Amino acid sequence: MPSRPDAGARLRAARHSLAVLLAIAYGGTLAFLTLRPERADAGIDASLLALLARLRAAGWSWAEYGAVEWLANIALFVPAGLFLALVLPPLARWWGVAIGAVASGAIETAQALFLPTRVASLADVAANTLGSALGVAVVVAGAWAWTAGTARRRRRTPALAARPAGGAPPR
Repeated sequence: MPSRPDAGARLRAARHSLAVLLAIAYGGTLAFLTLRPERADAGIDASLLALLARLRAAGWSWAEYGAVEWLANIALFVPAGLFLALVLPPLARWWGVAIGAVASGAIETAQALFLPTRVASLADVAANTLGSALGVAVVVAGAWAWTAGTARRRRRTPALAARPAGGAPPR
C-alpha cells in the first residue's frame, strides 16, 4: 500500500504550484508590458517629466528620465527573479538570473525586429538582468535564513532534534 505524503510534503507541493501559477501570470504581464507597440509609460510622460524637474530643483541631481527608466527596468524584473527562484530546484536557483537575461534579450530583440515604435537597448538587458539577480538573491537569502533558523530551533528543542530533516515526527 503506497504511503500518503505527510502534511509538510503536501504544503510544499501547494506552495510550488502557487509559485508556478504566479510565475506564469507574471510572465504574461511582462510580455504585455514589453511587447506591445506603445511604451507602458506613454500616458504619464508629462507628469513624470514635471515631477523629475521638481526633484532636480530640490537638489536631486540624479532625477533624470533615463535614471528613472533604468530603475524601472530593474524593478520590472525583480519579481521575475523571485518567481524563477521559487520555481527552480534549490541548487538551480541562480539559473533564474540567466533565464532573466535570455528573456530580456529576447524581448529587446523582438522590440528591435517587430516593434518600430519601441527602442531596444543593451542597457535595458543589463538592468533587467540585474533585477532578475536581485529577485533570485532575495529568495536565496530567505532560504538561507530559514534553514539557519530551523537548524537553531532544532538544536534548542529536543523534540525537533529527534525529527529527520524535513520529515514528520517519529511515531
